[in-house]
Amino acid sequence: MAVTIKHRIKNFSAKGGIFMFLRAQVVSQLATWVDNLTAFALKKTLDFFGIKQIDLGLSNIEAYVGATIVGQIVGGIFIAIMNYRWTFKPTSLRRRDVAIKFFIIWLGSLCLNTLGTYQLTEWLRNTAILNKLLHHSDDIFILAKLFVALIVGIAWNYNMQRIFVYRSINIRQLFFKSHHERKTN
Repeated sequence: MAVTIKHRIKNFSAKGGIFMFLRAQVVSQLATWVDNLTAFALKKTLDFFGIKQIDLGLSNIEAYVGATIVGQIVGGIFIAIMNYRWTFKPTSLRRRDVAIKFFIIWLGSLCLNTLGTYQLTEWLRNTAILNKLLHHSDDIFILAKLFVALIVGIAWNYNMQRIFVYRSINIRQLFFKSHHERKTN
């Protein structure tokens, strides 16, 4: 029985197509848990100490926005490692190229998740029904973060990693060719 389970796991890990998509979804869910648990724990810690805003020198941000950013960083590191080693397993790509492309896509994900969480949280804070249900308007960010993470994960992260990060695309040629073409026109 143990041999059969081990064999099935090995087959699942080796196949492409739908199996790659399923592996990506497993990793995405794990990364979402890592991200959200980090963000929620940090937010609750900041709440415990009565910190509602974080001073960045030039401006302040809401504590839940800072927690969202930290969660995204931790989740991003987790998903980068897992997708490289287990989901996409690029054999013909240099790690540095994958890392650069991943970082570009991750920055987009960070912006989409942070701005989406902020916008949805602020909108939901003004919804009387949710305020009555949750009894604490700071907890609304949890619902917003989960919803935004789901949408960004499916619509942005998976697709951009599949068609850009883990494909053989020469970044230098892509950018310099475009720059060279603009200069000659």
